[in-house]
Amino acid sequence: MGKIKWPMRFHEDANDNGYMNTGIRENLEGSYGAILEIILTQRKHPIIVLFESYISHPNRPQHSRGNAQAMYDVEFEQLFDLYILAGDKSLMNPFLVQLRHDTEAATLDHHHVHLLGSVLFSLVIIRTYLGADSSADDQIFWLSRKLTQHQKQSILPDDPFADAKRGHLIRHLTAPEKAMAASVPGELLGPHAGLLSGLRKQVELAGMDLDLPTGFRLSGARAENGQIYQFFSTTANGLTGGPPFTPRYRQAPLKYTPSPNQTRPKPRPIQKEKNTVDNVPSGARLITHDYQLASTPAFTPAEPAPITPPAVEPPKKTAKRSRQGEASGLTRIPGNCLITYLIHPFPWII
Repeated sequence: MGKIKWPMRFHEDANDNGYMNTGIRENLEGSYGAILEIILTQRKHPIIVLFESYISHPNRPQHSRGNAQAMYDVEFEQLFDLYILAGDKSLMNPFLVQLRHDTEAATLDHHHVHLLGSVLFSLVIIRTYLGADSSADDQIFWLSRKLTQHQKQSILPDDPFADAKRGHLIRHLTAPEKAMAASVPGELLGPHAGLLSGLRKQVELAGMDLDLPTGFRLSGARAENGQIYQFFSTTANGLTGGPPFTPRYRQAPLKYTPSPNQTRPKPRPIQKEKNTVDNVPSGARLITHDYQLASTPAFTPAEPAPITPPAVEPPKKTAKRSRQGEASGLTRIPGNCLITYLIHPFPWII
């Protein structure tokens, strides 16, 4: 089975791998101040009214956490058609982190800040897809909003955004997505368009750029009758203005690029290290134990046992010797003294 080349722009972590899109990044930077003011309720925007109505719904717990919080976040995002590529969505991450930092003094819920910022930044990316200017941001908001049939019937005739509320957004498939759609059953479009969930065997991750034909638009706007929606010009600033964006975090991973005139340094010879406890030769084995000596009570010498003098046996009597000693010149003398003398065999010869 062959594999489809999946460009970097479809990667979920494209921003961490050096993906750059100058047009989208500039639009995100230009809209940061306006989005910050909207979240701080310093600027009016219909998303705030919608969000307050959403979180105050009686069926939604007020203090949801964990999986429940993630489920409600997805439900709020599903109120919009936000069809953007995964790599372009990853470009919002540093701006969302910056929003959390700049709203700490307002003691806002971090989940609410992230959710509102994610939707508003997605609208800026869709504006880039459409090739429109910031004056069309309000119309793009209502084009992306999913209204029920009852809500569409309640639109007033003199509403300036009536056509936008009845219209909708579409996203045009790129060549890799068309190849994927032809080989995998099911619809690839949706809030998570471009993700690779369950498709790892059919695609080959590649760092190549996504080549789009001249004049190709990733998104399009359609009126209620299916015709191309015609944006009208207004004097509204849209998602622009406000304080300038001042990044406090690194925007792109640092990469080492050597100078063309730089010479490669000579490798140093490997020095032999001394055999220490921390540096044991490969042939030896250092056996260590992780036990600890238990504490023992202080040593107290025992009292010496009384010394008993050994019993003295009485002297034994010496056995009497045979009288054969008299013939050999031995004579017993009182006092247990033995005296030896020589008896001359011929006493008369002197």
